[in-house]
Amino acid sequence: MLVSTAPKLRESSVRMGKEEIISSARESLRYVFTEFLNKGGNPNLQYYIEGATQTEPDFLLDVNKAMVEEALRFCDEKHISPSDIKLVASQPDTCGVAMMGKYRRMMSMLRENIPQFADGTFQLSAHCHNDHGLAVANSLEAIEGGARQIEATTLGIGERCGNADASSVISAIEEHMKGQHSHSVDISRLHKTALHLSAITGHAINPNHPIHGANANRTEAGIHANAISRDRSAYNALDVRSYGNRTEDIALGAMSGKNTVSTVLRQHGVIVNEAVLAEVLKQLKTSETGSLNPEDFILKYMANPQMASALESEDREKGGMTVGKEHFHYSGGDVESVQFRLASKNGENHWSESIEGSSDKGVVDAVLKGLENWLRSTGKLNPDERLELSNYKMPVEQTGGSDSDVVVSLNITHINGDTPVNMRRGFGVSADQNLAAAKAIVNAWNRMAVIV
Repeated sequence: MLVSTAPKLRESSVRMGKEEIISSARESLRYVFTEFLNKGGNPNLQYYIEGATQTEPDFLLDVNKAMVEEALRFCDEKHISPSDIKLVASQPDTCGVAMMGKYRRMMSMLRENIPQFADGTFQLSAHCHNDHGLAVANSLEAIEGGARQIEATTLGIGERCGNADASSVISAIEEHMKGQHSHSVDISRLHKTALHLSAITGHAINPNHPIHGANANRTEAGIHANAISRDRSAYNALDVRSYGNRTEDIALGAMSGKNTVSTVLRQHGVIVNEAVLAEVLKQLKTSETGSLNPEDFILKYMANPQMASALESEDREKGGMTVGKEHFHYSGGDVESVQFRLASKNGENHWSESIEGSSDKGVVDAVLKGLENWLRSTGKLNPDERLELSNYKMPVEQTGGSDSDVVVSLNITHINGDTPVNMRRGFGVSADQNLAAAKAIVNAWNRMAVIV
């Protein structure tokens, strides 16, 4: 139920004087309550004082007193206990013009002068618009002033500049008002709700939204990123993961330092030597791509023929293995079969015996199974462990005759299905996509077992 009280609204919207507004509001409340009773229910009403923050304080108090008095009179006439009805008194900052102190004082004034707001018989509610960017701040001030309901919206959508953003209000209550105030929201579902609303409206979420933005906890600056890579709470006081936002903490770009890049790559399973790291940093400093999350960074700067070849050479030099092109054969059918040999270099090439694998899921899975069985038979993999691919990507669309770049994530997982005990990224390149995948799998294994 709407009660317009601000001077401009009295003049241009409802065109009523103060006494008329109060009289009309009383009649409307009585009408709504009567309708509830006639239909067998207890009265339940929320009224909105439109333009509350622009209304003269004495008139604002008079209107709210009139509404409370009329509700109590109705209860008395109908022999209903006030505790059996619900009356919510919303005090909107309709045009978003109030400063925080004013809004808090307004709520306190109503609570101090109307006993039913103070003792909880009826409920004070805040409804803030964001025209001056103060909707969230005013909502929190309202809580301190005695409001016990906050009207907010997902992503702050609403008229003009919108309403108070629900997630920002909730996070402030959650992080700063514990022990004083509480809420009943499942915060882990907030981000999913925001994404759903964004999809419905067609409006992308602002990257800088404090809870749901892609940059909510992300940093690129070297000193920040370096600290976060060791302890994310160093700069991220608010853990947006609790609200369902799983975006990366660190973005890699021209401002990223050597330690940050190396640490982030290692955290994502990519182990590189100093020469490769130096080349990546050189490219990064001169790139015009901008900031990238770690996954996109890996695909752009690591998943290319030059890097894959450099990593394969390093594997050979440090005792790792490579897949011999001339010893890699596979055949199709309902079940794919593969046969290959591995070469390692300890002064000269040493070839493994022939390794065989088969799978109804394709050649790549057949390679994985063949390698797993061979590693287990040679004691390099424990009997209760298995290899598992959690990621397989071709960074770019390949055309005929060009080399295929393949990136895989290789896990060692306990056979009983427990959390992976280790994970490494592998890179492979070949004109044959299946051979490129095999090289990537072996490259990942080398970095798991040999190059740490």
